[in-house]
Amino acid sequence: MRGARVQVTAHAVNTGDTVWDSRPSRRGGFITMGCKLLTPDGRLVDSVIGRTFLPHDVAPSERVSVGMGLTLPRHLAVGHYALAFDLVDEQICWFADVGGGPPLVKVIRVR
Repeated sequence: MRGARVQVTAHAVNTGDTVWDSRPSRRGGFITMGCKLLTPDGRLVDSVIGRTFLPHDVAPSERVSVGMGLTLPRHLAVGHYALAFDLVDEQICWFADVGGGPPLVKVIRVR
């Protein structure tokens, strides 16, 4: 429903060789779990629907689960949308934009 708050859990595995730093810094460079709201054909509706800190640093080969609370915008038209979950190197890039693999996409129906 438009304006509804949705609770989700996103899972990720650090397949690289660098620890994902979870500690916030004004300079950026720490990792968060992000979520974008897209139309079914991939057009961006909202790039800040969700952004959540990692619960701890994540070493290479380690898995992490991140609980997120997302609020769907009230202005959405009824229909189908996609939630695209991806990791964000804050103030630097989304992982998918630099070869981190495609984001996990979940299709939802808004009434």
